[in-house]
Amino acid sequence: LWSLCLIDVMRSADWDDELLENAMCEEVLVAAAHGEAQSTQRHPSQQADVASGKLGSAMSDGPSTRVLFRGPRMKIGIDSGELVSEVSPVTGRMTYR
Repeated sequence: LWSLCLIDVMRSADWDDELLENAMCEEVLVAAAHGEAQSTQRHPSQQADVASGKLGSAMSDGPSTRVLFRGPRMKIGIDSGELVSEVSPVTGRMTYR
């Protein structure tokens, strides 16, 4: 689905450090689930930090992590079924359900 691909692209985008310092845009890492180590995602800047030792031994030697959030938070709704539309008698605008 397009919306799920968009979330992955936004999570791996090269955001400015200043934006990532904002509480609503900061990077959130979680421990990878058992058996998920092969699909662990690390942002390119994080890989360089692990290699240089900036993230410390907990990140490089400890359990695998994956990026849960990174950058502006997005909320996407997915729906299925028949579209119902009608003109609102109050506003005169089209409404969709």
